[in-house]
Amino acid sequence: MGLNLSNRQIAHELALNEDDAQYMTRSLRQGVVDASTTPTLAGTVEIDEVYDKSPVLGMIERGGHLALYLCDNVQQRTI
Repeated sequence: MGLNLSNRQIAHELALNEDDAQYMTRSLRQGVVDASTTPTLAGTVEIDEVYDKSPVLGMIERGGHLALYLCDNVQQRTI
């Protein structure tokens, strides 16, 4: 079973109903978010934003860590 599966595929593979698979994947995703730490960036850092459904601000340390933030907007005060 690969990592890029829909809840429907996970439910089928594990013989679960789709609601249980959705609850399980939501819990796993939240656990990953809760365990994540924000890296301290140093040296040369590049910053850019991208717009999907909401603006995402990305900062990458050359040859190092990446930090991504979902933003309410891209106003200077918010960033």
